[in-house]
Amino acid sequence: MYEYLKVNLQEKLAGFRDFAHYNETAKDPLPLKALFLSGVDALSKDALYYLEKIMRFGSKNGVLSFVNLESEKNNQSAEDLKKHAEFFKDTTSFERLKYLSVEVINDHGIQPQHMQDFADRIKAYYRQKKEVKRELKDLQKDKEFWTKSSQYEVVVPVGWDINHKEVCFEIGNEQNHTLICDHSGSGKSNFLHVLIQNLAFYYAPNEVQLFLLDYKEGVEFNAYTDPILEHARLVSVASSVGYGMSFLSWLCKEMQKRADRFKQFNVKDLSDYRKHEKMPRLIVVIDEFQVLFSDNKSTKAVEGHLNTLLKKGRSYGVHLILATQTMRGTDINRSIMAQIANCIALPMDADDSAKILDDDVACELVRPEGIFNNNGGHQKYHTKMSIPKAPDDFKSFLTKIHAEFNQRNLASIDRKIYNGETPLKMPNTLKANEMRLHLGKKVDYEQKDLIVEFENNESHLLVVSQDLNARIALMKLFAQNFKTANKELLFYNVEKRLVRELDELKKHHITPMQGSLGSVLDTAMNPNSVLIIDNLNEAKELHDKIGVEKLRSFLEKATDNEQYCIIFAHNLKQIQANYDSVKLKELLNNHFKQRLAFKCSRENLGAITKNDLPSLTNKLNALFVELSKDSYTEFRPFSL
Repeated sequence: MYEYLKVNLQEKLAGFRDFAHYNETAKDPLPLKALFLSGVDALSKDALYYLEKIMRFGSKNGVLSFVNLESEKNNQSAEDLKKHAEFFKDTTSFERLKYLSVEVINDHGIQPQHMQDFADRIKAYYRQKKEVKRELKDLQKDKEFWTKSSQYEVVVPVGWDINHKEVCFEIGNEQNHTLICDHSGSGKSNFLHVLIQNLAFYYAPNEVQLFLLDYKEGVEFNAYTDPILEHARLVSVASSVGYGMSFLSWLCKEMQKRADRFKQFNVKDLSDYRKHEKMPRLIVVIDEFQVLFSDNKSTKAVEGHLNTLLKKGRSYGVHLILATQTMRGTDINRSIMAQIANCIALPMDADDSAKILDDDVACELVRPEGIFNNNGGHQKYHTKMSIPKAPDDFKSFLTKIHAEFNQRNLASIDRKIYNGETPLKMPNTLKANEMRLHLGKKVDYEQKDLIVEFENNESHLLVVSQDLNARIALMKLFAQNFKTANKELLFYNVEKRLVRELDELKKHHITPMQGSLGSVLDTAMNPNSVLIIDNLNEAKELHDKIGVEKLRSFLEKATDNEQYCIIFAHNLKQIQANYDSVKLKELLNNHFKQRLAFKCSRENLGAITKNDLPSLTNKLNALFVELSKDSYTEFRPFSL
């Protein structure tokens, strides 16, 4: 408390009569504080010295002292304190406290319990007042908009300490990466908005560029897409593990490109390179980053990419901000945590606090409080801060950024948006031809087109899906491709459940053939045609040798005539387990080396290939498997 008074007197109240005079014009007004103390006899000599200073100078600083000076023994120190005290003799003595809205306790003497009750009322009043949060705009100085350089570091304010000084987030020197942790509902989303918007406020897009990945089932970062935040090269909502993997891989390659560039100029880091050419810092924000470690098959690859970025990122201007609601239940390598200097703890339980800060101090925080630590969580570097509230609607902020971007005529940025919660809209023009299907976009940072090529008689397509609606959606997508390529469709249907959907399918020029599959195969089909069979489990003609041989004869010559075949199966596992289907299984293995999985069970994924395939956790995504290349690609099909 004495240090608080000392700082205010030296740095804030110089030139002002008292704290009330200062607060008349201050943007960061000083609060009224109250000290309640009983039991002067127990104080040490040093404590009495500080108490005397507080009582002497406190009132002008907004610190009121309520001290019970009654002593059970002759205490000269208590007598000395009375020189700076005003005694409460009756209720009129409380007139100066009327603005605190407290109830006066009338008593002939001040008892410890009365002091406690009075303190509790004051505490309750200020707890209620504290709920009125300061706003983000209080940290944004209009004269400094887009004025900062990121050549050596990035510094933005994110809150205030107990002395009302700004607490600044810093990266670029000793602190290069950041870990943020809280428990649900404790203000992590708000803090991320504060940080992102202040980065965008103080630094132009040619100084700082952002990559925002959100693994929650929500749309926190989606707000930066309409209108687009000019600094954002990527906004990814409800990301998948596969998408995150591909992004980290891309980022490592991007960092290597910077390394090669630095060698050309014979410089060691970004700050030296900036003496020759402009180059922005890349700041990556991953919310709920622990999801990246949820798939055991990819954990080592994720750790490898993160270690590379954490170790080399500083030199090349690449910085990670990793946020999570809890560190429990995560199997994150300690070597990764050891490379993160900045730790920001919001209200959380004692276990998480110990993992982040090496003590349990964060479990005592209440929103909007936080602890900023820039030295790996070591206790002596804790800075308690109050965090402002970000606006609920910040379209006006994004509009301001957009207008300034256009006014300065800055170079356009290649921006990407990925939303794991919305279907992928069909483009106006498909890149299909006679022997190629254009089915969607790969689930990776580049989001390249997913193209299926029918190059030879082994590359026909087997589609596995237990969901009838998913199969219908794919049929419509295929039909749109056939229309683009002016390709004739021959549709053989034995799926009984599809009868009710035939009228809808006819709207997309999908009409079942009349007659048996054998009769169709016996008839020479026109060149530039495609045969679709739905579904294999019910196509009894293909469960005997004659039917299989007829289909094999067609498949072996099809690609020479610009023809190919697509077969749907709702249960591939069942077919493989049927010992009577040896010939059919051989046909599938030899001629259907391209396979597509969409909304199918784990068992059916295992039947597609001998290799392990990732679980399709996102219901909008599919897997394209190429047995001849021993590879698979997660992609999102176009939706009509």
